Amino acid sequence: MFFTYLLLCSDGTFYAGSTNDLDKRLHAHNHLKSGAHYTKIRRPVKLVWSQNCRTYSTARKREAEIKKLTRKKKLVLITKRPPETKGPNKTRGKTRGNSHSALVRFLHRGLTDRLHRRQADARAIPDSTVLPSSRN
Repeated sequence: MFFTYLLLCSDGTFYAGSTNDLDKRLHAHNHLKSGAHYTKIRRPVKLVWSQNCRTYSTARKREAEIKKLTRKKKLVLITKRPPETKGPNKTRGKTRGNSHSALVRFLHRGLTDRLHRRQADARAIPDSTVLPSSRN
């Protein structure tokens, strides 16, 4: 079994990857030198989405598709509700729904915090400010 996965980095960016051992790879991203450099400098990372694939080739193709998605489409991908569980064990679906809601709130809070910081930075330097020239 192979997996394609999406990680949320500490700076709010996403990282897409593929592997045959998801737990081992997530541990590598968070703790080892063998984790990808991109995630190594953005630790800790959190697994926010994964998909099972039958072959490594299909996992890599799906990874390439995900890497081409815009941030907005990645958010849609990870916030899609899983199908409701049918049958006697209905608490399983409810548990998924609760963790899904928590993830959406977590992502929304992080995105709004980043937006407020950008707006504050933009207000800090007025357009009329003249920066000193580097010529002497």
